[in-house]
Amino acid sequence: MWVAAQETGELLRVDPAGDQVVKRIPAGQSPDGVTVGAGAVWVADAGGAVTRFDPRTDAERPFSVGGSPAGVAYAGGAVWVANSLTGAVDRIDPRSGAVQPIHLGNEPTGLAGAGHQVWATVLPSLASHRGGTLTVLDYEGGLQGGPTDPAVADYVWAWQMLSMTNDGLVGYLRVAGLAGDQLVPDLAATLPVPTGGGTTYVFQLRSGIRYSTGQLVRPEDFRRAIERVFMIDHTGTVFSFIPPYAFGGIVGARQCERTPRRCDLSRGIVTSDAANTVTFHLTAPDPQFLYKVAFPWAYPVPAGTPDHVISAAQLPATGPYMTKSLVSGHSWVLVRNPRFREWSPQAQPGGYPDRIVVRYDVPPGQAVADLEGGRADALLSPPPASLGQLATRYTSQLHSGPVVATFALTLNTRIPPFNSLDARRALNYAIDRKTMIALAGGPLTAQPTCQILPPTMPGYQPYCPYSLHPTPNGAWTAPDLARARQLVRASGTRGDPVTVNLGSLPSEFPDPATARHVASVLDRLGYRATVRPVRGNGNSATQADPRNRVQIGYLTWLEDFPAPWDFIGPLLTCAGNTNWAEFCNRGIDAQVQRALTLQARGLAAAERSWATIDHELTDQAPWVPLYTPRHLTVLSAHVGNYQFHPLWNLLLDQLWVR
Repeated sequence: MWVAAQETGELLRVDPAGDQVVKRIPAGQSPDGVTVGAGAVWVADAGGAVTRFDPRTDAERPFSVGGSPAGVAYAGGAVWVANSLTGAVDRIDPRSGAVQPIHLGNEPTGLAGAGHQVWATVLPSLASHRGGTLTVLDYEGGLQGGPTDPAVADYVWAWQMLSMTNDGLVGYLRVAGLAGDQLVPDLAATLPVPTGGGTTYVFQLRSGIRYSTGQLVRPEDFRRAIERVFMIDHTGTVFSFIPPYAFGGIVGARQCERTPRRCDLSRGIVTSDAANTVTFHLTAPDPQFLYKVAFPWAYPVPAGTPDHVISAAQLPATGPYMTKSLVSGHSWVLVRNPRFREWSPQAQPGGYPDRIVVRYDVPPGQAVADLEGGRADALLSPPPASLGQLATRYTSQLHSGPVVATFALTLNTRIPPFNSLDARRALNYAIDRKTMIALAGGPLTAQPTCQILPPTMPGYQPYCPYSLHPTPNGAWTAPDLARARQLVRASGTRGDPVTVNLGSLPSEFPDPATARHVASVLDRLGYRATVRPVRGNGNSATQADPRNRVQIGYLTWLEDFPAPWDFIGPLLTCAGNTNWAEFCNRGIDAQVQRALTLQARGLAAAERSWATIDHELTDQAPWVPLYTPRHLTVLSAHVGNYQFHPLWNLLLDQLWVR
């Protein structure tokens, strides 16, 4: 049996007799279909190629079909490929390799062979769904508020909007599912291959790209954007980690960290108007670098952009939409960018609605009523109190997408009682993850976890030692309070005081009920727990300052890019700049460095190493992982084409408004 493993970029050979993977073969960046025929195995890669593998000799031969293959089938002596971007089914002759496109007019999404016939599913035509106003209600986005300036925005709801208005040198394939993790060229014409031992990247820009103002996008605009990230004052905010986390490896970045207002990256980011290139020089190889320049923080800005935080409404657009108005906490309105032309249908396709209105100021009860009454087209993150009603009455309109995130308690490993490994493991055994999920909104909103990496992350292998009757499938079933109490007694920490902080901001995790429940679990273990509200900048800022000696904190970490380092490097290594657990294990750090070295050859090469690191961190228990969330969306009956992206969540621009 042959399996296309999209998340690891591999073709897997499975022995059905033993239910074992017996061979792993690199198969591109995002294999999206597999078929067998003509003595070979054929794998379609969403990046635009179909590869022929000979299972007897291991020889392989790629066939370029362009676009974005969405399925492959063998029938009638030929290989057939559904090309979702070109609107064609491509016929490949296995002997000559000739590729013949058969244009359908509509986008094919899947194929099946039946004897000498091939059947294709297709989407309705673009023209029939283009236009109209899409009205979206997003209560949670309004709660979070926060900056919309790309240089500091660090909320998924802001990135979701900015991904429609602006672009980076590279971006992500704008499709649903794990294929959306694939990097593709955006304002750059191609993905560069690093030179200089992995420290130099040369990006060739597309020609003629203009901002919505008509101003030409120039190479120096990319350097200006990243210098601006350093120059903006992050002091006292939870965004202070952004500059070193994303761009600290660029030559000259250390000086920018010391003297932000005089940041000069001209040695590390060399631009040429004549050649239309942007060249990055790094101080050391960084296998995550292409992911980092895909951050909204690296979106180009024209000359004259202020070096302080501004609204996204004050920045010109490069994408298919531009911001017409933005009132923080109330609404964000997008209209079509008249200067946009579709240069990359993979990274930035033209959207369907002519106008997108997102409202953040509608109370939960009113939001449900507006959707039911036809005054809104989509409701993001519906209020927990309404989930039962919505799931029953609008089953076909309620959609659930996996958020690549881990919600956890962080345990300060340097101060009592959680400087004891037994005490940390005790809380992992004692916490009732089902109750925590119920307090967060119920089983529709999350699934329990015991480990650092979320399920859709490369390197994830299910693992849960902290469960009553652990099973080989790594699933959590129930707390084991007896085992937890044994560990507390062994640790000698019984009776220690533990303060549970309660966030002061409406959007912060945890809410009062969750904080009180955590305190009650600590009490049952024999600790003396108290709940204390946090004032000032909120819970996150308090936890980020080690001088506050927070014993137990709360972490809601969402994927920045689809690589395990994003969950491990900044959070759980000795030099991690958001390591709220203050956890340091030199042996695990060495394994992280070896995994990064392997990853230079591709994520699949390091997958097993990251899985081992994830399991060892789970055993060391610097966190109490609780659950991985899901994003719920309710669409009205006249909206179609739901697509959930692993980074941008619901692709608003791809919704159809009938």
